[in-house]
Amino acid sequence: MLVICPSRGRPGNIDALLECWKLTEADAELVVCVDDDDPTAGDYPADVTIGPRTTLGGWTNRVAVARCHDHDIIGVIGDDVRPRSLHWDAELAAAMVPFGVVYGNDLHQSERMPTHPFLDAEIVRRLGYMAAPGIDHLYLDDAWKAIGEHLGTLTYCPNVILEHVHPHAGKAPMDEGYRQVNARHAYKEGKRQLARYLSGQFESDMALLA
Repeated sequence: MLVICPSRGRPGNIDALLECWKLTEADAELVVCVDDDDPTAGDYPADVTIGPRTTLGGWTNRVAVARCHDHDIIGVIGDDVRPRSLHWDAELAAAMVPFGVVYGNDLHQSERMPTHPFLDAEIVRRLGYMAAPGIDHLYLDDAWKAIGEHLGTLTYCPNVILEHVHPHAGKAPMDEGYRQVNARHAYKEGKRQLARYLSGQFESDMALLA
């Protein structure tokens, strides 16, 4: 299992994530992705992946497409996710089915939305992407949900806790990164991006997974 974690300006979040990784005895491979223009890049662990600045969707696809032949399952999480369940990665892997979209309980959206999904890597191999093209950040989870529902493979694991320590959950301060991503115009643009994807290439892409 490969887990992609884009981050910007929050090296402390990665320290906290790595501590949870250790406590939960996870064996999955974690790839932390940091923009090369991030002023805090030097404060991250030495083994992070650094590259040209892009979006959450951009980083997800950059890594997932490059590594989809090396792993059977690929997941994406935010740097504000804190795994709480022992061997959570093994639990998610056990719930995976062919062309599956599996997600745990983030203690915020819970079953409503796969905010941090894990996909059968065959989906990425066939589509050539993991994050829906044209969607930067917001509403990516809606696209993942649409894929899982269309295929009949969307699987929620309520006992696998991947806590989302987010300002909207009242668990983190609203920093500049959150303000930019959650601005009103970002929601409007995200809705437009999702609509374009669902009304455009979605059906033909799903045929590739039939």
